[in-house]
Amino acid sequence: MLDDIENIEDLYNSVCTVRAHQRVDNGVAVTTGNGVFISPIDVVTSWHVVSSKNNVVFTNTEGETARILKGGGHKKSANLDLALVELDRP
Repeated sequence: MLDDIENIEDLYNSVCTVRAHQRVDNGVAVTTGNGVFISPIDVVTSWHVVSSKNNVVFTNTEGETARILKGGGHKKSANLDLALVELDRP
C-alpha cells in the first residue's frame, strides 16, 4: 500500500475530526479526537471518544459533517480503544 501513495498529502481526505458532546452537571463537556475513513460512511476512531456520548459529530476535510447512524453497524474494542462506526451520510 505504501508504494501506491506518492506523498503523505494523498491521505489527507481520509482523516476526519471527531467531536463528542456530553451533558455534565455544569454544562457540556466536549471530547475531541480524530478518525480515519475506511469507506465513504465508515470511520475508525478511538472508543473513548465515541463511547457513551450523546452527540458525536464527524467533520471531514471539506467541513461537511455527519453523525453516527442510529441503528447502524458498529464494532468496538474498549481494550484496544478502537471503534468502527457507520455514519448517517457520506
